[in-house]
Amino acid sequence: RSVRCGPPAAYTDASMAAWPESPGVETVDLRELSAGSLDPLLEAETRAWREELAWDFTASAGLVKRFVDTQSLNGVALIAGSRVIGYTYVVIEDDKGLIGDLFVMPDFATQQNEDKLLHATVDALMRTSGVRRVETQVILMQHPRHAAPPYAQHLRMFERCFMTRDLRSADDLWL
Repeated sequence: RSVRCGPPAAYTDASMAAWPESPGVETVDLRELSAGSLDPLLEAETRAWREELAWDFTASAGLVKRFVDTQSLNGVALIAGSRVIGYTYVVIEDDKGLIGDLFVMPDFATQQNEDKLLHATVDALMRTSGVRRVETQVILMQHPRHAAPPYAQHLRMFERCFMTRDLRSADDLWL
């Protein structure tokens, strides 16, 4: 059994929060990377989905690599030295910017790194012509959102719980 749920968010800052400082970590356009540079990151993400949510992310990781390889996947990567430690990808659908994923490798999954990646991604979407709405369900973020989101005067965040239960031991549910 597992429940991933953050506390209710309370934002008091109506202005855009400053980008979090994360020394030695930078953001780059996902299209600047080779698919091979994402291998350790995607292996860690596949492991995290399997261990935390009993979900096989292998096919999704393959799609990410294929689209990165053709430089056709928009998003942001988080780089520490020469290592890719996190990424997001985004899809523009009509007037919506959809953040399809946000993942930071467990050894680097600090609130600062997650925030830096989220801020850079939302900033890019807010500057994209025609985007009037941003949506996402970032299930594997490790840190609850205590600070105002980027562009807080324009965005609202809704906490969500993701619950799992092993149905093989759930006979009492069917009574």
